Amino acid sequence: MTKPAKRTFEDWKALLGEEDANTYGAMSLLGRIALASAHFETAEALLAESQRGLERKLGRRHASTIEAKRWLAGCQYQNGEAQKALQTVEVAIVSASAIPKGHWRLAALHGLKGRCLDAIGRRDEAQPELEAAIASLRATLGPLHPETLRVANALRRVP
Repeated sequence: MTKPAKRTFEDWKALLGEEDANTYGAMSLLGRIALASAHFETAEALLAESQRGLERKLGRRHASTIEAKRWLAGCQYQNGEAQKALQTVEVAIVSASAIPKGHWRLAALHGLKGRCLDAIGRRDEAQPELEAAIASLRATLGPLHPETLRVANALRRVP
């Protein structure tokens, strides 16, 4: 984490308190920024701590906690740790049982699961996950949304 980012985060923590859910939300945002900059080790550390804090504060079935798990799994996937990402996303899917079928967040989780399965060579399992995810994402987010395109590209690569 850069010095300005760390200072900003420390100021945020001092203002809201270490155990405030928004503090963990800020930590997640910093993790996503690190991920976008390909600083995978920093990103994973921030995203994992954010996910643990949100789970402690809000519970494992809260939408913010589930979203934090999705970002953590995405970071692990992008860092070439597809098996680890698969385990994280599967836990997130179980925790997301209250999310209505067809919701884009649930479809995004299944799309990530499909990408992980494909990356570890389980293509026969990946294809139905990706097909279901793409149908739901197209219906909810549209065909040109980045998440829809990410899953569509993964589906094209599955033989």
